Amino acid sequence: MKRFCIAWLVWCCCITVFATTYTYTPSQLSALKTQLDSKLQAGDIAYLEDGTYTDFQVTFKGNGTESSPITLKARNPGKAILTGKLNLKISGKYLIIDGLVFKDGQAASGDIVEFRTSSSSFANNCRMTHCVMDNCNNPDSKYYNGTDNSERWIMLYGKNNKVDHCYFANKTAGGVLMMISLDNTDSQENSHIIEYNFFGYRQKFEPGNNAETIRIGDSKTSRSSSATIIRNNFFYTCDGEAETVSIKSCDNLVSQNIFYESAGSVVCRHGNRNTIEENVFIGNSKSNCGGVRIINKGQQVRNNFFQEIAGTGSRSALCVMMGIFEVPTSGTNTDREPLNAYHHVTEAIVNNNTFINCKNIDLGTNVSYTYDSSNPYYPGKKVDGTLKPEAVIASNVFYNPGDKSILNEVSGNVSSIACSNNSYMFKSTISKTGFIYQSMNYAKITSGAGKGIHTLNGAQVKPFAAAGVKCCGVSWYAAQQSDVNTINAKTDFWENPLTVEPAVIYSSVKVTVEKSKGVKIESPNALIDTVVLYNLEGKQLSFRNFKDYSCQFPFFGLSTGVYLLKIRTEDGNHYFFKISNSGR
Repeated sequence: MKRFCIAWLVWCCCITVFATTYTYTPSQLSALKTQLDSKLQAGDIAYLEDGTYTDFQVTFKGNGTESSPITLKARNPGKAILTGKLNLKISGKYLIIDGLVFKDGQAASGDIVEFRTSSSSFANNCRMTHCVMDNCNNPDSKYYNGTDNSERWIMLYGKNNKVDHCYFANKTAGGVLMMISLDNTDSQENSHIIEYNFFGYRQKFEPGNNAETIRIGDSKTSRSSSATIIRNNFFYTCDGEAETVSIKSCDNLVSQNIFYESAGSVVCRHGNRNTIEENVFIGNSKSNCGGVRIINKGQQVRNNFFQEIAGTGSRSALCVMMGIFEVPTSGTNTDREPLNAYHHVTEAIVNNNTFINCKNIDLGTNVSYTYDSSNPYYPGKKVDGTLKPEAVIASNVFYNPGDKSILNEVSGNVSSIACSNNSYMFKSTISKTGFIYQSMNYAKITSGAGKGIHTLNGAQVKPFAAAGVKCCGVSWYAAQQSDVNTINAKTDFWENPLTVEPAVIYSSVKVTVEKSKGVKIESPNALIDTVVLYNLEGKQLSFRNFKDYSCQFPFFGLSTGVYLLKIRTEDGNHYFFKISNSGR
């Protein structure tokens, strides 16, 4: 008996403390503040009951674990409304903010949500999910009449944080909606993920700058690597300024998003080695809608779909700019060659993109820069760009049979751009090296799934961005549903996601269903690198590596339905196939 009691005592001392749940109402905001400030343990959940929480200003600190995070959560998603003067600061690790609505308020000071609690205490492996920010704007006129005053909705610091499945709309005051800061080395090479969000209406900001939807870094940290991923988001009428997504850092990925009637572009403004791939840009001929703008070194733009982009100049469907200075290095004298100027485009690759009825492709766009009046070398001096862009433009499709040509090659600026194997169909033929006339027939689907998308000879449209839309934002928020209904009236992304990939049309990659074996894939011109199977929600189901011209991919044990097969070959091309499994 004595031995049993000792063993029982040892077991009791070693058991894990159980997670605790706490519940707060609007009248208990003071108690909530105390609890959130380092009082919660791994696995704990603090629930906010239904109601309106006015002047919600709290510090959320703690250290959860990957399997047992600490969570601040609405008891009923969408029913805990935060308003008034708002500020939520978080730091620690594995913290989650879930289901809150920030509505008709303003930042208490500077920013509304900050992934830090001080200049040295950051959030890592934290997450904001299924939240709403709607019409949170400072009413003071100084936030609308110039660029000196900013109110940002979300500031990301630290590393490995995620913002997903949120709805953001109606930002009118100056300031970036979502900013990734690289000011501290603990926030560089951060691998943040921004995915499955719905970025809604943002009206034009009249001062013309400081109104990006997302910005990664800034000029002074532009030589640093961020490695942020922006994927599977929907940008709807984000008209704030010319840069909808502004990249001012290195090694970022913008992938599988839809930019819909947004009067701006994805801009590689500063920084190097950024990739823009597999996105869909739908302008519907709305004024000033843009595509992708390229500046600096090593940018890659591939496998994107551009339709009816009406912007010109720097807001063209594709804009490759001149440079004023060479790409900065650690030894650059930034007083002589400022980091916020335009730097030389080198090693840029633009391939396997499709441009349908777009108004303009701008190559060699002229730029200028005026030094600050306090510059020690050239106060107030204006300089023009003289460095010609060095780029490869290959295997793209340019289709606009109603225009003589949409290529605007700025005189004398394009001699270092190499073009090859591009297919085009304009009203007139052109005599440009690397462009081959191809008789094509793109027509817009007028009803049913894929309505509003141009297709080629019965081919279907590319799925990935469209597949992600179904999961973007929050289904319970009425304003988002209204946006969805408006978009669906023109373009139907939500029903039966489709596939667009010009490479499928011109390639010899072949997929054949073989009984009892799955599917056979043949690629006589390039080695098959990877094969990925997705469902129509965009979820990856299986992945295989191959290094062969022919391979077998199993397709068994799956429920009845339609699946998407993505094939990547070693030359960097992607091919998409839709496969139906009848279950028989």
